[in-house]
Amino acid sequence: MELDKYNIDIAALCETRFSESGSVDDLEYSFFWSGKPEGERREVGVGFAIKKDIVTKLTERPRLMLRSKVTFRIRQGKGQVSRPSSTQQNILPSAIGRALSRRWTVLSPNGSRRKAQHQMRNGQQVVYSTAKTYLGKPDRKHQDWFPNDQELQTLMSRRDQAHQRVLQTRTRSTTAAYKDAYRLLRKYTRALKSDWWERNAVELQGAAERNDMKGFYNGLKEVWGPKKKGPVHLKSTDGMETFSDSKRIVARWSEHF
Repeated sequence: MELDKYNIDIAALCETRFSESGSVDDLEYSFFWSGKPEGERREVGVGFAIKKDIVTKLTERPRLMLRSKVTFRIRQGKGQVSRPSSTQQNILPSAIGRALSRRWTVLSPNGSRRKAQHQMRNGQQVVYSTAKTYLGKPDRKHQDWFPNDQELQTLMSRRDQAHQRVLQTRTRSTTAAYKDAYRLLRKYTRALKSDWWERNAVELQGAAERNDMKGFYNGLKEVWGPKKKGPVHLKSTDGMETFSDSKRIVARWSEHF
């Protein structure tokens, strides 16, 4: 059993829910309990599990009372007590205290939960890094006008650093440096955006001239992004009724055109 596995001599038990007082012997331990009288609700019982090699040294079987009080009596033999007789009465409480201090310690739920969360985060990082290395990131169908441009990143970093210096120390020189960095960034982004629009316009015009409708609409999707399709609602001829059924919509179109 678990008590013998962890080499526990004496273990306190609570909520035993046995009536009266009694004991039962197992292979390695003897169990003693004390509860309420027969017929009353079985609750707040107490008990102890004691190793058999300790029980055999007792002159009497342990007696427990309901209010968590237990009494032991051991044999006093020659050479067993090395302390003065005045301190013999303190030997047993100290021995029991030392035995109870070597109790079974179990990890708290919070500690095990934190360990599980840490392992989960490590697993997520491993999966993400492996997928990024061997699969790469998915290509965006909706292209932005600002790609991963190194010059753009450099200008943004300079602008942020100049702004940070203005917040720390506002002087004419720091303010002028921030305005200059901000002006260069706006000039570069405007040129980048204009080139992107012109390049896409040329591609769309070429697809239209070649009568490549698939390439033309795919180019529009890359520029404007996917459209969210919602339900189509039409009104009847008199305008008193609104419907969204596909068959009625087709009939209404036929009626109108």
